[in-house]
Amino acid sequence: MYPALFTTPGVRQFAEEIDAERQRQIAKFGDQHHPDGTGLTLDQLAWAEEARERCQQAAADGSLSWAHILEEEVAEALAEADPARLREEILQVAAVCAAWVHDLDTREACPKCKTSYEVLGHHKTRTGRGWCRKCASEYERLRREANKDVINARRREVMRGGGYRAGRLRRYGLTPEAFEQMAEAQGNACAICRDPGELHVDHSHDKGHVRGLLCNNCNNGLGRFRDNPDFLLRAADYAKATADAAWVADIDSRTAAEEQPAAGQVSAPLPPELVSAILRDPDSPYYPSQITVVCDHCGAEDTSDYMVREDMTPTERLGVARMHLVDTKGWEHDARVGDDFCPVHASTSAAECAACRTPFDPADSRHDGRARYGLTDHCRCCVDRCHESTDVGHRCPVCA
Repeated sequence: MYPALFTTPGVRQFAEEIDAERQRQIAKFGDQHHPDGTGLTLDQLAWAEEARERCQQAAADGSLSWAHILEEEVAEALAEADPARLREEILQVAAVCAAWVHDLDTREACPKCKTSYEVLGHHKTRTGRGWCRKCASEYERLRREANKDVINARRREVMRGGGYRAGRLRRYGLTPEAFEQMAEAQGNACAICRDPGELHVDHSHDKGHVRGLLCNNCNNGLGRFRDNPDFLLRAADYAKATADAAWVADIDSRTAAEEQPAAGQVSAPLPPELVSAILRDPDSPYYPSQITVVCDHCGAEDTSDYMVREDMTPTERLGVARMHLVDTKGWEHDARVGDDFCPVHASTSAAECAACRTPFDPADSRHDGRARYGLTDHCRCCVDRCHESTDVGHRCPVCA
């Protein structure tokens, strides 16, 4: 057994559960031997081709599912007559099953009924328990039914005190009459925007006193600016400075043609004035996007703004950031395995094993294969040999 060699998330648990199921099968049916029964009819070959086409079409139109992928792998296995090729196809089926099981295990689910939120079609509720809507509704129904007398008594007490609105006003030391007097003094309109709609009490979060009555937008806006007058003045200056359409057009004419990269060209992080200009140009095919590249060795991140187009795929957009980091910041990208390395760990992206000097083969993921072992500079074969060594003084990246 090599428990440390299960580097792919979920594979170790999958292997342990498969082993337990195989033990149950052997206990019930014994060691079974049957003919393969594969690759015998044209129907099986036609099914494999149709399953492959369905999978490719689903991937193209964005409706790809695990069912499509598993059907294709199973159909290809059943269409294979050669035992060696059949074994390879069955292993691919097992790998897809392992990936599917890991996806199921890592989906966020309701802790009460254990149903995935993806299946339920909504996110968890704000009950503090993370339950789904059905479980939360059932809990609330049972709670109200069990505490019916207490809830009704509390409601009667609230209504005797003037209702829920009066209760909210009492938190600020106001009565309904005082609220109406304040509204009349303001002309029954928001103290900032003069909107005659519904008014809300605005109070100081620092001192707690009531400052006036505002509409919902203005009340929330003050809170977003943290009640800081300096922030509000800067926001006013900013809005005035950027409201001049001629000034924005001038920025477009001076910078857009000069700064926009051609297709596939990498740009440096954008200055704020160019970001502002591009955001206001509806005819430009480019727009600024914040992209983060993570070092696969230490987890260090580099986040910057880059010019991208709407027709770029996520992989193409990530490629723009990667090219910039490689050209200007000393990062390295290993295209064979898709790993990125920061300048500190750039040497980690070596394409060959540091011990046997054999090129890494990501597809050879056997326990003694030629794929890279985790984030080390050694292949799985060398690490496996080191583990099997009888030399008490042996050293390797794992055992050191």
